[in-house]
Amino acid sequence: MSQSIRVEKTVTINKPPEELYRFWHDFENLPRFMKHLKAVEVKDAKRSHWITSGPLGSSVEWDADITDDQENQMIAWRSIDGADVD
Repeated sequence: MSQSIRVEKTVTINKPPEELYRFWHDFENLPRFMKHLKAVEVKDAKRSHWITSGPLGSSVEWDADITDDQENQMIAWRSIDGADVD
C-alpha cells in the first residue's frame, strides 16, 4: 500500500487577490517560481499536463484536473487516477 503525501505552504504576497488568482490560474506560470517544475501545459479548462525534474536528470510527467476553483480565492487540483504522481 502506498501513502500519499499532502503538500501545503502559506506565503503572503502583497498583491490584490484578483491579480494573484489570474497569475496562478494560468498554470503555465507555475514553473517561473516552482523550481522543480519544467513545464505545465494547459490542455483545456479542467486538465493540465505537468513535467517535473526527476532523479538523475530524468523527467516525471502526469496529468491533473482542477477539483475546486473559487474565483479570486482558491484553485485546487489533483493528479488523475492512474498517474505516476498522486
